[in-house]
Amino acid sequence: MPLDERVQFATSLTEKIKYQFGSGHEHFVHQGDYATVDGEELPVFRWTARTAIAE
Repeated sequence: MPLDERVQFATSLTEKIKYQFGSGHEHFVHQGDYATVDGEELPVFRWTARTAIAE
């Protein structure tokens, strides 16, 4: 995932995030971790799986 796309808006911390990248979807979940980015405390979503885009 490109560095400039690593900070994304999420509507919920309890739902999985699905991010389209290349020929598939990357799946992420929040496991309670937070990181400070540019002085702001943000939730960290961890990668869990990759799935192919259905045709």
